[in-house]
Amino acid sequence: MAFRVVSPLNASGALPAIIYYHGGCFISGGFATHDHQLRQLAYHSGCRVIAVQYRLAPEHTFPAAHDDAERGALIIHRRAEQLGIDASRITLAGDSAGGHLALVTALRLKQRRPGNPRSWF
Repeated sequence: MAFRVVSPLNASGALPAIIYYHGGCFISGGFATHDHQLRQLAYHSGCRVIAVQYRLAPEHTFPAAHDDAERGALIIHRRAEQLGIDASRITLAGDSAGGHLALVTALRLKQRRPGNPRSWF
């Protein structure tokens, strides 16, 4: 599993984080295709953006992408200090298929630990 971290200019200290899942119909896309969006999101939000590269179809069938999305979120939370993010201020986002993965990941995390979203990790 690969991650790409994009930070706002002159960022320092622990920042809020956006875990981002790219679109591409689950068959394409990645860091290169979404570089501009990742940089814009970091710049305009003031958050550290961490993109997760999930496995793509058809080489990897359902639920590979969903499993990777959840696993990626848990890894990022566990390594929050190393990544320079505030573990209590993490959100999930994405476009197209990535938006779907963000939603499914939130639902999976909620199912694991019902209650306040801050308790999901």
